[in-house]
Amino acid sequence: MNKLSMSLLLFSLSAFAQEPVTESIVIGQFTYLGTNIQGISTYQAAFDTTNVTLEPLKIAKETMYVGASSLERGPFQTPTIWQELGGDPNQSDLSPCGNCVVIAMQVQLSVSGEPVTFALANGEEFKTKGVVTVVIQALRGKEALVKHQSVSIVLQRMK
Repeated sequence: MNKLSMSLLLFSLSAFAQEPVTESIVIGQFTYLGTNIQGISTYQAAFDTTNVTLEPLKIAKETMYVGASSLERGPFQTPTIWQELGGDPNQSDLSPCGNCVVIAMQVQLSVSGEPVTFALANGEEFKTKGVVTVVIQALRGKEALVKHQSVSIVLQRMK
């Protein structure tokens, strides 16, 4: 085998042995939309993996936490948008968030909470934790959450 053939072979083999490059992906947004004058708060969880995953992402459940209250949804798959009201006894069990400093959401990708693996749109295999928690906290210098404050729902690659 000549030097050129050997170089091409080694280059080809190294291309197949490369580590995946995608370390994290955004699968959605969790947003506090605000509280109206009647004291009813609105929260939104928007999940969309279009052009991120090869197929829609299956989610076992998501749970919103506001104060001592919580609300579960699921199972569902992306894309999905949930809008929930807090403080309206006819609409939801969630508390209002008039002056809250933190709200949270837990996303469970697998029923058991075990890690999950799926294909990204670029063909990479992506393994991540089965449960991720996101938190919206009051901004620095603010005493409570502000209208339209949000956080991305991010999945990290497991090493």
